[in-house]
Amino acid sequence: MPVMHSTDLWTHAWASALPVWQAAVRQSGWHPVAAAAAMAAIALLCLAAGRSAHAVGHASVTWFMAVAALLLLALNTLFSFDVLAVGLLRGVARASGWYEARRDVQAAALVAIGTAGLATWGALRHRRVLAAPATRWLLTGLAVLAGLATLRAVSLHATDELLNTRLAGLTVGRLSEALGLGLMATGAWCELRGPCAARA
Repeated sequence: MPVMHSTDLWTHAWASALPVWQAAVRQSGWHPVAAAAAMAAIALLCLAAGRSAHAVGHASVTWFMAVAALLLLALNTLFSFDVLAVGLLRGVARASGWYEARRDVQAAALVAIGTAGLATWGALRHRRVLAAPATRWLLTGLAVLAGLATLRAVSLHATDELLNTRLAGLTVGRLSEALGLGLMATGAWCELRGPCAARA
């Protein structure tokens, strides 16, 4: 297969990815709307928690970062930008001739992202930011959502199948999303209550 000029390659990838993305947005149903609404509501809760922490002199930047992350995730949930990104990369891989080797690239990406995540968690373990129970709840929930978003973006066949497996009427992906949001909401509520957020 002849190698395309980079501009033609991306044009070709866009042409193949766009219909798939549009179909995904049209056929998404009510679940993404409900999930995005829950994310927006918890973002407001985290905003209130951040303002409360700031008012009493506690570290608040983590809460405001969580607000930004939740709003970005809500937008992605509504408009499936990850589907578009995966479609574009798939189109580029096909047009440039390395699509057959994509599994190795995807696996390497997962290992690299997982290693970076573990290293970050290890670096933060003994920092003051994790001293508060509320912050631990928040970051654990955010880690679940970030891990879920990573698995969806990398889109390995095995992980896609796992996330689409149904339990109690919902997919494992949706249940994991609910778990992450629940942990973040617990952390925000904990911070707002005061005694639960007392620093060690």
